[in-house]
Amino acid sequence: MVASLEGCDAECGVWRNDILRGSPPVGMSLAYEVGFDGVQIQLDCDERIGPRAEAAMEIMMRYSLTERPAEPNAAPDPAGL
Repeated sequence: MVASLEGCDAECGVWRNDILRGSPPVGMSLAYEVGFDGVQIQLDCDERIGPRAEAAMEIMMRYSLTERPAEPNAAPDPAGL
């Protein structure tokens, strides 16, 4: 992700814009927050997706993924946890 955000700067209004394909499609803009270890994300979506996107963003702001070592010969976790 870092390489795809080079040259963007939220403070200067330089954003990377992408489309999340689906039904309906969602516009997504990303930019670094200069001086911070964060990325600003803006979503352009309709009223059906908006509340779900807000909930997902809230979760991403409060939690982070950590790698959990696999146990030898363990079956994959069906819940993905």
